[in-house]
Amino acid sequence: MTHDHTHDHSHGGGCCGGTGNGTDQKACKSKCCKSTIAVGLSLAVAAAALIFAFTTHSAATKGEILIKKPRPDVSTLIAGEDTVVAKVDGDSIHKSDVAQTIKELGANVPPAAIDQILPAFTEQYVNLQLINKAAVKADVLNDPEVQLQMANSQEQILRAGYLRKLFDGQITEDSLKEAYKAKYESGELPTEVHARHILVDSEAKAKALIAQLQGGANFEKLASENSKDPSAARGGDLGYFTQAEMVPEFGAAAFAMNKGSISDAPVKTQFGWHVIQVLDKRTRAKPSFEEAKGPLEQESRQKLLDAKLKELREKADVEILTAPAANAATVPAESAPVEAAPAAEPAPAKEEAKPAEAPAAETAPAAPEATAPEAGATEAAPAATTPASTPAAE
Repeated sequence: MTHDHTHDHSHGGGCCGGTGNGTDQKACKSKCCKSTIAVGLSLAVAAAALIFAFTTHSAATKGEILIKKPRPDVSTLIAGEDTVVAKVDGDSIHKSDVAQTIKELGANVPPAAIDQILPAFTEQYVNLQLINKAAVKADVLNDPEVQLQMANSQEQILRAGYLRKLFDGQITEDSLKEAYKAKYESGELPTEVHARHILVDSEAKAKALIAQLQGGANFEKLASENSKDPSAARGGDLGYFTQAEMVPEFGAAAFAMNKGSISDAPVKTQFGWHVIQVLDKRTRAKPSFEEAKGPLEQESRQKLLDAKLKELREKADVEILTAPAANAATVPAESAPVEAAPAAEPAPAKEEAKPAEAPAAETAPAAPEATAPEAGATEAAPAATTPASTPAAE
């Protein structure tokens, strides 16, 4: 999902599930993220070991670690000698083994700083090797569900590796600056609306709410009491959005209204019936290059992926036997494979929506790998269209 830094709203959800304010961020950096990495280490290394084990199952002896990871270039991981830091049943664990696992978790730790965190992670690494060995002895690899999960994970890893190669060297600082100029300096910036809405299941209920509002009822109060959208907690506030970021019916209705007005008839979308209040209209402010850089990079990835998929489809013999989905969405490109993107809750939305307040149509893919730019479904809206199983860009 494209994050527009011109929003007036403070988005919640620090890395520890906090509100995203300064206090939570400090706590996150000093405590939470460290413990999260430790937990992630356990899951990631165990999963990776089992995936590698599965690929060589037929050649393994029961009770053995089935495959060793290839030795990396240790100079990129540690400083100094690659000493043995532990042994498990005679198998040596080197400093670089632990450092490589830390790197795979996404932690950017300079080689010279590895020794500072090595003791705690070495303990975790040893524990994981013990669990791996116990899992093999327990014949977990023959569990059909485990085999299915590992096969799916292997496919995701292959796709991610392919897409890494596809994007490698294709997106440069100069190309992003050209994209920024074309998008923000060569044309008019879009108009955006700040609106609230109430989402209900029936037209009759929506009409009844409009009648109450016309009689002087408070919109925020009615939204908090009646709307089935998560924005009800904010009095129905969706923040600022452009018309292109909304599903067509909602966008057309909201942008046809005047500032300060309430819809005189319910607006029907695939999510239900909406009552809309327009609070403000303005021209979207131009973000700085640094603010726009991330979204522009994602858009560039998307274009590369779309072009590659078009090429692959033209060369392949593809036969779709099901009815085509309405408003079929473009395959989103992302930076890493994910297990599943949870569907967001109902509210109108379309592509390039804001991360939390404004609803987005293509932000909640159903497929395990597919995910919208800048990751994740919005709080306010589910996808207007749900892509089929598609690759995530690494």
